[in-house]
Order: sequence, then structure tokens, then C-alpha cells
Amino acid sequence: MEADGERFETRYANNFRLGCNRHEFILDFGESFEGQESFFLRIVCCPPYVQELLLILTESLQRYSEQYGEIPALRSPEGP
Repeated sequence: MEADGERFETRYANNFRLGCNRHEFILDFGESFEGQESFFLRIVCCPPYVQELLLILTESLQRYSEQYGEIPALRSPEGP
């Protein structure tokens, strides 16, 4: 993938973990297939940047839903 002249490695992710401490959030991205899971990327951010990411994701999901329709939930709001 290329954006603004820079090359990016592209990976598919369908498995996520999130942790935090007082100063940072830890986001792990990975794949899960047929009961096997592996993680290949960890991103560490301070809380204000995670809050900005949440705003960007929320806006993007809203635009996606307007264009393509409602996204079915993978789990209920109460948990898995």
C-alpha cells in the first residue's frame, strides 16, 4: 500500500487486545483462524492520542454506515 509516496506494509487483523496503565494504552493487532491466534503488531499511545483515534474511528464508522448500511455486531454490548 502506498500513501503520499510512502510504502506501508499491509496486514489483515481480526483479533485485538487492549491494555492500559496510567500513562499509556497498549493496542495489539493479530489474526485468529481455526482456533489459532497470533499477534504481529503492538502500538503504544498516550491517552489523548487514543481518544483522537476513537473520534476518527467513530466518524469513519458513521460515514461507512451511511454509505453501505448498518454494520452487524460481532457480539452484544453486554459482552462476548
